[in-house]
Amino acid sequence: MMSKTNCVAEIVSTDGVKHVAWVEKAFDVKAASLYRDEKTDKEKNLMHGAVTLNGSDIYFCDDIMNTGKCAQGVTLHLNVDDADAWFKKAVAAGAKSTMEMQDVFWGARYGRVVDPFGLEWSFCHQLPNANSQEPKKEAASPKASPAAKKRRGE
Repeated sequence: MMSKTNCVAEIVSTDGVKHVAWVEKAFDVKAASLYRDEKTDKEKNLMHGAVTLNGSDIYFCDDIMNTGKCAQGVTLHLNVDDADAWFKKAVAAGAKSTMEMQDVFWGARYGRVVDPFGLEWSFCHQLPNANSQEPKKEAASPKASPAAKKRRGE
């Protein structure tokens, strides 16, 4: 019986074992489990891999059913104490920056990478002097999204 309830991302990867190894290297964690399908001689036969990263479990598996839907439309967002440090670790391990670390309108430090397997990661921490007035600047901007303008009553 499960002792906790939560939502866990399961990433279907192009190479689950190597993907887990990349996460271990990039973020200095160890896989909790790696279960391969021993009945098949397929090279990519990871049925279940698990890592705990920043207090949350993430599961990995290979695309054993050949769906071709590997890491599509998913971003793993990490709220951390030092987003710049996490970003640098990911890039040092082979991820490519898709949005350099920067101070963003909602009062946070934020950046994005894509790992060698095509999975997007974002890293964020709140800035110490952030205040509730910052998001209002974005809504007043000519570039503000319609949703942001609606939230601000424009």
